[in-house]
Amino acid sequence: MPHSTDARAAARARLTVRWPELFPAAPRPAQQALLDAAPADGPLLTLIEIDTGGGKTEMALWLAHRLAARCGYHGLYLAQATRAASEQLTRRVSSFLVQSPGRRRQANLALVHGTASASPTAHQLTRGSRRRVAAELTASDCTARGRAVLDRWFLQALRGLCSPFGVGTVDQVVLAAQKSRHWCLRLFALVNKVVIIDEAHAYELYQQKHLADAVSWIADAGSSVIVLSATLPRSTRALLIQAWCAGHRTTPTPADNQGPITFVDARGTITHAHPATTERLHTDLELCPDPGPDALARQLLTEHSTGGITGVIRNTIGNATALYTAAQQHAAAYGWDSQEIVLLHGRFFEKDRLALQNRLLLQLGPHPDDSLRQTRRNPHRPRRLLVIATQVLEQSLDIGFDLLYSDLAPIDYLIQRRGREWRHLINHLVLPDQAPLMRVLWTPGPDGLPLVADPKGRPTDVYAPYILLATWHALHRRARHNHLRLVTPDDTQSLLDAVYDSPPAQGTGLIHELLAHHYPQWLAALKHHEDEASARSIAPYNSFDDPCTVEDLASGSHGDADDPSRPSHLIALSRLGEPSLEVIGLYEQPEATNAGNPYTWDPQGDQPADLTAYDPDTHPEERRLQQHRLLLNTVRIPARWCSPRGALPPRDSDAWKPLALRPLKGRHVFLLTPDGKSTRPEKIPLSYHPTMGLSHPLRTTQAVASTHPPVRE
Repeated sequence: MPHSTDARAAARARLTVRWPELFPAAPRPAQQALLDAAPADGPLLTLIEIDTGGGKTEMALWLAHRLAARCGYHGLYLAQATRAASEQLTRRVSSFLVQSPGRRRQANLALVHGTASASPTAHQLTRGSRRRVAAELTASDCTARGRAVLDRWFLQALRGLCSPFGVGTVDQVVLAAQKSRHWCLRLFALVNKVVIIDEAHAYELYQQKHLADAVSWIADAGSSVIVLSATLPRSTRALLIQAWCAGHRTTPTPADNQGPITFVDARGTITHAHPATTERLHTDLELCPDPGPDALARQLLTEHSTGGITGVIRNTIGNATALYTAAQQHAAAYGWDSQEIVLLHGRFFEKDRLALQNRLLLQLGPHPDDSLRQTRRNPHRPRRLLVIATQVLEQSLDIGFDLLYSDLAPIDYLIQRRGREWRHLINHLVLPDQAPLMRVLWTPGPDGLPLVADPKGRPTDVYAPYILLATWHALHRRARHNHLRLVTPDDTQSLLDAVYDSPPAQGTGLIHELLAHHYPQWLAALKHHEDEASARSIAPYNSFDDPCTVEDLASGSHGDADDPSRPSHLIALSRLGEPSLEVIGLYEQPEATNAGNPYTWDPQGDQPADLTAYDPDTHPEERRLQQHRLLLNTVRIPARWCSPRGALPPRDSDAWKPLALRPLKGRHVFLLTPDGKSTRPEKIPLSYHPTMGLSHPLRTTQAVASTHPPVRE
């Protein structure tokens, strides 16, 4: 037995590596604090709460590697808020796996989201796979030196999460604690891994409740969880710690649960790590009334006429598109080329969204060579660029701006967005004691306060009116002449507490009346999310500490999660946000040039759309490529558009089935002319342009307030 113990200790020592073996840059203070204080063994719940750009991802990967070596975990799953963030993090995890020690030459890394099979990142990984590695991987094999690959078997529905290593959306974790077809498979796929939940503040309360139940299941199975956030509200932190302890059937001790690095072991014991020195980020905020798209466009084109990279984050696609249109109209008059103005939102064909995203990562990210990121500027960074986008910019995209504008948003989102400025200092001309500037745009109402609802009480934004007012008030009371200096992390917790964990500010002013008026609506929305989550969720133990039964675990007749064809109250939902519908756009050329086939993937007609009914057994490669191309021409639209008020046909209408072809069976399809207009505008009045995305001329973007984030558009 001693010999066996010594052998295991020796094996662990071989798999334990120093930071420089995994990452080229020396550890920063917070990273060093983690290295010094990480418990010797697991399982662990770890919460890492440091500023945006502070190296949280590297900390999580190092700790995941250490826990795998110490506990025998066979992989990890890194959960992200968006598909775009998943794409970028997959590349970073791939580089990490190359540096991890082990005897294998390949490690299977899956990209896990609804359009993974259309991802160039996923296909680059599949090209590196010479054989199926899934069935042969063992715990000791999964820290692999050599390269990351992806077996195509994992690109099928529900299989990607079973890969030893995976990066994908948080939806997979949210659904792991809800009954649906194959829900236990999701849960099983997360067992014996380290589950990393990134951007933990960025999820609505409904999702947070399900994440908490998933954490309880993961804890009960003996796995470990790492939570990352720069702006985690106190209540969310307590919820996750309590869920972890519930999975281990214990209670947290001591009651103090404040970061910045928090460890909770299987006994519920809480310990903390603090960096020797705190890295502080200083940002100058300016609260500015929104002058409207035309005036704002002129201001943006003037400010950086001689050079600079400016980003504008708008809360709705409608506002982003209006600003982009105005900027393009005035571009020539101010000496700008149209290519220097970029629009990015969630209503592009997948192929165009990927192209735009990759362009921004190439031009606005760090030096493409990891070893030169700290010492060399990005050679691809342009002299001047204006990027107008929605919330897709704020989560985990490693890009940096010289100047940033943002619509008024919840305080944690503003802090997150501020992290897109001066992200890689080597790329910016920064003077000593200078701080980046972020202008926060808000729409004044007749009373001079933020306009958050129309005269009928309907929200004018995608965020809850109370949270927007509370954020504006928290910033305004600290400002002098609409300017304030934000210092994080010093100011972070007090601002979060003022907005999320405190009752409305008291006073006799009109702002206090507005806060008191909207606060009950906010509480009602929270109660709705709690009720919806409780109705669907399954926890390993109930409030009496009794385990769930075998009957509780059965999938039974439950349908697929997020199935739009079933009533929403009968299915598992990854989020309560506005439902959407995936539609495929094909171009119909005036003259058929490919064996009588007039349909193409592109407007120029250079890429004929192969719509042959391939048998997956006899022609697997042809069918895979066909499905890949269909996904690349897919875009999501709000489900409310498919209603009489939305002016589009119902989702079950034959108008969405213009071609009776087997590859399109069960899909929603619309046809476009080469100039991007609908071939049947009287039925489907949609148009599409590769630089502006999908537009519906009869509808504008309507605000649907949530308890927190909307779907990342």
